[in-house]
Amino acid sequence: MLRVNLIIAATSLMVTPALAQSIRLGPVLQEHSPDHMWVMWETTSNTPSIIEYGTSPALGQSVMGASGASQGGARIHHTRISNLDPDTVYYYRVGSGGAMSDVLTFRTPQRTEDEGAFRFAALSDTQGGPISDMHTQTINDGIIKFVQENFGPNL
Repeated sequence: MLRVNLIIAATSLMVTPALAQSIRLGPVLQEHSPDHMWVMWETTSNTPSIIEYGTSPALGQSVMGASGASQGGARIHHTRISNLDPDTVYYYRVGSGGAMSDVLTFRTPQRTEDEGAFRFAALSDTQGGPISDMHTQTINDGIIKFVQENFGPNL
């Protein structure tokens, strides 16, 4: 009986890391302006939302956000980064409960009075799972590559 209890305890300890917090979807850039950017991502549990950001890969600033319930116990995190400079590249990563995304980038738009011509691609909600991975590959290997080859590296 003691041997069975020890095996169960050891198995429970091995399973715990697999249940740790993870980013399930995103981050996704949403409503933006020359001085702010909203970022959304989905995680596997209810933990505080954080975005670390800055004008270099070292980041240096952070902002806390909010989350709400999603399907299957997941949480949707929605956080606003404010007081940004127009037409500026920012580095950022999102996280919650110890799980952090890779460092990514976005560029804030120009002020309306400074705007020139622009191009964009519109996509619908790709959901999650294998289809989402296929959409990501299509965007990275197809759309972004095509735009950079034909119109220059600055998207």
